[in-house]
Amino acid sequence: MRSLSESNEAPGYIRNMMGELVEASGRAEIHPSQAAYTIRRFNDGVPSTQEVYYHRDTENRLPNLAHELTHVRVQESFNRDYVNYTNPARGEVEDATFNEARDRMRNEDNRQNQRRVPKADNSIQVTLEDLQRITHEDKSLNGDQKRWIIQRLSYGMIQPHKEYDTVINQISVQLHDWEITSANSKVARKIERLATRLHNERMSGNRVISSTIRRPSFKPGMKPVEENKPSFLKHLFRG
Repeated sequence: MRSLSESNEAPGYIRNMMGELVEASGRAEIHPSQAAYTIRRFNDGVPSTQEVYYHRDTENRLPNLAHELTHVRVQESFNRDYVNYTNPARGEVEDATFNEARDRMRNEDNRQNQRRVPKADNSIQVTLEDLQRITHEDKSLNGDQKRWIIQRLSYGMIQPHKEYDTVINQISVQLHDWEITSANSKVARKIERLATRLHNERMSGNRVISSTIRRPSFKPGMKPVEENKPSFLKHLFRG
């Protein structure tokens, strides 16, 4: 990741993104794991660090690590319980509650849902669905590459309030690894522009998602298994 941030051969947006994530990695605890997720640790109810677990045994481990470190940056940038926009919540957001050790938040999912803005989620889903269509039509990609990108975009559409930045950064790193660039790929050009804008918004700490009258045809299904906390963590959220 550091070598990409310093590489003259990498596009500028990749270098900027990698530099951002390298800095974030110095403020997080990073662990290779069979499950991939990011979670906050607290000290007597005060945020102390973020723990990052990423897939260690796949050829896509660098894009996966970029995905998880992007969660860290979203939380640092917007301070919205990992929600990736700053649109005002529709109502009150309940106070945080903690387990007995006061090192884990018990009601983070509730707080995330209370911060969700349906119009913002809809706009993100429309953007990601447009990228799916462009991916399907992109002749520079083979079938496996198209399927991987479309699956990642679908993952982002299921939980747009948390997975917008993460899947865009993950796809960006994977496209670079595949040597698919904006010079020969329409989807790479679109991803580059979007990743650049999202990076700048994270750096500014402000993102208000505009609404759109369009609606995605995508129908979210069940919550992806990848996002579920491993069963051995469940005791951490009990008081």
